[in-house]
Amino acid sequence: MQKESNQLQRISVYNDVLIK
Repeated sequence: MQKESNQLQRISVYNDVLIK
């Protein structure tokens, strides 16, 4: 579960960078 959460957070950050 923690691993999935970590991946989700990483995707969120990546998305933020992509959007910018």
